[in-house]
Amino acid sequence: MKLIISDISRKLRSALHKLQFNAYKLQNGRHERFEVCKQSSHPANRRWFGKSAMHLSYLLPLLLLGGLIYSCSSGETMTRRLFMQSRRVHLSLPAELTDSSGRAIVRESVTYQDADNRSQVLFRKDSTRKAKTSLSEVQNLDEVVVVARVKQKFAPERDGKIAVDFQIRVPKELLSADWRIRLAPEILHNDSIVPLEGLSLQGENFRAKQLADYQVFANYEESIIPESAYDSLFLNLKGIRKDMRRRQLYYWDLYNREFKRVNRYLTWKERMEERFGHFNQQKDGYRLNLYHSYMRRKNDASIRLLTVGVDTTGIGHKYENKFRKRSGFWPQYHLHRELTEKNVPAKYKYFFRNEPNLENLTNYTTTEKDSIAIARHRYFFEEIAGNESREKQRDAMEKKLIPFPFESGLRLDSLVDGGSDFVYHYHQTYPVTPGLDRIGVTLGGKVSATDRSVYTLAASDTLYYLISSLVQLADTSLIVRGTKLYRNMYDRMTIYPQFEPNQSRFSIGYKDNRYQIDTLMSRFRSLKAGMDLQMDSLEIRSWASLDGSYDSNHELSRERAEALGGYLHATYPADMASCVVRSIPRGEDWQGLADRIGKRQDLANRDSILAMISRTVFPDQTEQDIRTQYRKDYRIIRDSIYPELRRMDVVFHLSRPGMNAVDSMQYVVKDGYEEGLRLLMKREYLEAFRVLSDYPDYNTALCLACMGYNGRAYDLLLKLPRTGDSEYLLAILCHRLERDEEAIEHLLESVRLDPDKAFRVHMDTEVLELVTRYNLSSRIEQIGAGVATDLPSSSSESATDGLSTD
Repeated sequence: MKLIISDISRKLRSALHKLQFNAYKLQNGRHERFEVCKQSSHPANRRWFGKSAMHLSYLLPLLLLGGLIYSCSSGETMTRRLFMQSRRVHLSLPAELTDSSGRAIVRESVTYQDADNRSQVLFRKDSTRKAKTSLSEVQNLDEVVVVARVKQKFAPERDGKIAVDFQIRVPKELLSADWRIRLAPEILHNDSIVPLEGLSLQGENFRAKQLADYQVFANYEESIIPESAYDSLFLNLKGIRKDMRRRQLYYWDLYNREFKRVNRYLTWKERMEERFGHFNQQKDGYRLNLYHSYMRRKNDASIRLLTVGVDTTGIGHKYENKFRKRSGFWPQYHLHRELTEKNVPAKYKYFFRNEPNLENLTNYTTTEKDSIAIARHRYFFEEIAGNESREKQRDAMEKKLIPFPFESGLRLDSLVDGGSDFVYHYHQTYPVTPGLDRIGVTLGGKVSATDRSVYTLAASDTLYYLISSLVQLADTSLIVRGTKLYRNMYDRMTIYPQFEPNQSRFSIGYKDNRYQIDTLMSRFRSLKAGMDLQMDSLEIRSWASLDGSYDSNHELSRERAEALGGYLHATYPADMASCVVRSIPRGEDWQGLADRIGKRQDLANRDSILAMISRTVFPDQTEQDIRTQYRKDYRIIRDSIYPELRRMDVVFHLSRPGMNAVDSMQYVVKDGYEEGLRLLMKREYLEAFRVLSDYPDYNTALCLACMGYNGRAYDLLLKLPRTGDSEYLLAILCHRLERDEEAIEHLLESVRLDPDKAFRVHMDTEVLELVTRYNLSSRIEQIGAGVATDLPSSSSESATDGLSTD
């Protein structure tokens, strides 16, 4: 009966999912129509469609909630059957990675990682956890076998890692179409836990629920109008037009009133100016008529007086006085009328002072600034408030509408059908930190069902990986350094004492002779006292430049060598008491000249000059030919090369006092070497190399190999004596450098020199790959057992420290 109810419930849930998708399609269609209608200019339409879309987006969560309530109406959660079984998620080893012994060994890669790049540690574990296991105590768990492998191609320099491989098996009893399993593998690093990338396995119904939830939230987000679209959707265009009309009318009214006032003033002014002009015109006519009437009277009176013989002097002045009296008395002859501020009415005084002009009247116009200012306050603010409220609730609604969000940072996110067990091969690289010799891997998980019930899976067994490293090949015997001592030795140095031209007398105060002699005596005393040696003799080999004759230069070099030897005996009698000083003149240094000319790039005829030198029979003639034929080149040779030819090679012949044998060995503990070896064993490679770099031996090469400097380690090993360890390390390095043929030779030679290396093969990935790829197991066994092979044995070479021997 329960099975029938469960099957019916499953079918109803499937039908509900289909109904939800159909509702989403319906909503999407309405939403598209809503987007079109939002462009309508009528604000009522936009508000109605906006609210409809918002209400429709809220309908889908209600449908989901109803389906959830229905699915839970049976009273049982979806994860109930997980409590009724005991199956677990298992970690296991892929069959192709197991070896014959089944040991859990993970190999360290060859490169080093700085401390700053280590994985993040989340929290500390209890320090009382199981103690570390040695390399020989490898565990075989009941249901878990762990092995590690590394890739043939190594990581970049200073990026040392180990590779961990294991299989995760999820029984089909733990899989369902209605839930998701979240698996979280973790690495146990000493007392810390480092999480790895998780795995997420979803059932079909669970994934459909996720997609449906995301679609609901997507619809909710689509109902949120971006602020950039406010102007096209929430702008009250009718109100803006009304406000703009009102402002335009206001600007027109201002201009119209001002225009009428100015026009009235100009009309009044024109009328008054015409009136005053007519009055002034009449006054001027009256005055002229009066003036000329008196002038006529003056003329008549003058004629009458002249005819009777009376003097007319002063008659004109008489009539002009009469004119002035009469015209000054009566106003119609002298009164002048004009517009002044006193006779202008008060309402026109402002215009009279400023003389307005109808063409200069200013007016206000509506601008873009006005429209922006008006539009700022003409939106549908209720709709905006509702839209912003939805925006503020976006995060809360996302959590509410998407209870099972998609996860990021996962190694795998996949659908499973639940018809069979799920198996996943997990490969993980992990950085090697100093002192790390073991890590563990564990696995936890959680089940989340569509009804929001949760079940925590039982943790898997902890798998411990023991790290195999090249540092196990370190040679502790190299802490003591063996030095080969020789009875007779020599050393040589070059000095450049200065002399006056064509002179052989040595003067300590001439140019830098003081420095040359101090350098010579410092070397002399360091060889004698610093190395506890006895100075037997000292040779002064003197050279000269080419200027001058060949014979005279040879004699000059002899005299200068004797002069320097005499100065040393006279100045340092205590040092030179038991030392024989011999002078060996060398004359002109033609070979030195040719060597230096060959290195010059500033000689235009370098090849021709070298050819002349190679054919030299008469040195003086050759020098003369160079001087005459190549004047510029000769000047460079004379100024920059000739001074280098005037040198002296001083050879010191020394011996060890009281030593009868030709040579012997001396053993000395290397300073700080033991500390460097300790750091190497702890895999603190950078610090170890700083110490071991002073002693370029096998352990230094091993440290370079551990840090990933394969080429440098290879070059160093080739300079060292051939031993089983060095040949074995060379085989690893050649394999890394993709020289497999050479790697095989070194591997077989290492087993020949040290048969125990045959037991090391399975612990080092590079060597194991060589043995497997080229079927070398039988040859290695034969060599280890002392049977001859086709590879001849190579004798080891010896290296000595110390000065050159005679």
